[in-house]
Amino acid sequence: MAAAVLAGGGGTAASHRSACVLWGLRGFGRGQVEVLSARWRRLDALGIRAHESKAYGPGDFDERDGIATLTVERTLLLIGSFAGANLVEAALDDAIRQDLTTEAKEIGRAACRERV
Repeated sequence: MAAAVLAGGGGTAASHRSACVLWGLRGFGRGQVEVLSARWRRLDALGIRAHESKAYGPGDFDERDGIATLTVERTLLLIGSFAGANLVEAALDDAIRQDLTTEAKEIGRAACRERV
């Protein structure tokens, strides 16, 4: 995962399921590495699922285990775009239990609403 983030250059971070793994959120195992980078800086590498966006700013990024990743708050919001409500709720419970964020309850509710 670290190699994929480094290969993407500045502004690239672990995202989606990979960010869930880094944050230790339940229900997400190591699988295909997913990274997010700025629009037009897409990483094309075998075995890496690359996402690009202009909608993220410096406040959306953090570091976990020495790897650039999305903040736990942004990760929780993103989970709602690809996972069911039960998985979102489990991840939210993990974030609260681990004291990763004080905003987790509201973020989880917003993520669940996005799925509807």
